[in-house]
Amino acid sequence: METPKVPVTVSVLTKNSGKTLERALQSVSLCAEIIVCDGGSTDDTLDIARRYGARILEQSVEFKDPMGKLVDFSGVRNACLTAATYPWHAYVDSDEYFSQSLVTEIAVIAAKNIPGAYWVPRHYVWEGKEIMCSPSYPSQQIRFFHTDAVTAFRKPIHERIMEKDGTKAGVLSSCLLVPVVDSLQESRTKTNRYIALEISRQKPITIRKVYREWRTALRTLVRFLWRSLATTSCVGTRLPFAREWEGVRYQCMLARASLQALFARP
Repeated sequence: METPKVPVTVSVLTKNSGKTLERALQSVSLCAEIIVCDGGSTDDTLDIARRYGARILEQSVEFKDPMGKLVDFSGVRNACLTAATYPWHAYVDSDEYFSQSLVTEIAVIAAKNIPGAYWVPRHYVWEGKEIMCSPSYPSQQIRFFHTDAVTAFRKPIHERIMEKDGTKAGVLSSCLLVPVVDSLQESRTKTNRYIALEISRQKPITIRKVYREWRTALRTLVRFLWRSLATTSCVGTRLPFAREWEGVRYQCMLARASLQALFARP
């Protein structure tokens, strides 16, 4: 007997994601609808998407820069929401995947059909092992929601779905798995691009914005140090320190870039 599909739409953004997409789609293959919103892949990304019965959308040029790179992730996420068949929606990046228990938990909630939004814990995977101890935990995002409980995605990068007034997001117990596969150089190349997009988004840069970024960087550093001490006795798999540090480094680099942009104003 064929397993009934979970009445949920899952959306995935892709561009030349052939190396990881199959794992992502396999993890959500029990969901009734998969939308792959593609940015012009030239590898086997679209062949993989079709093999899993995904609906394929093209990322609109209005959300890209002149070089064809995506600069407004919220715009594309919202396009997926508009195209979705089912009111329950989840999204996964092409290099991530859902744990089996996460799909089961989502299925139970969707069957009850009480509109809501849910934080999904994120766990890193390093060299094939799920990381259980990390100063960056708890790391969670609202990745599963009913469209009656939310409005739309906001922020061009590091996008997040906005809950409607009166919606209090719950927290799921199962994890979204996030493999750490990029080299440090590749990771920092992405970081530099995101920082440039953030600074561009915030223009004109003001003293208030610079203060906010430095305050966030300081809080991130203090939280990282505190959680590092708190997890010293944790027995389990860990990421190398250099990988753990990347989140702190990003915030510090963003704060520095905002200060440089302030002094660079004409």
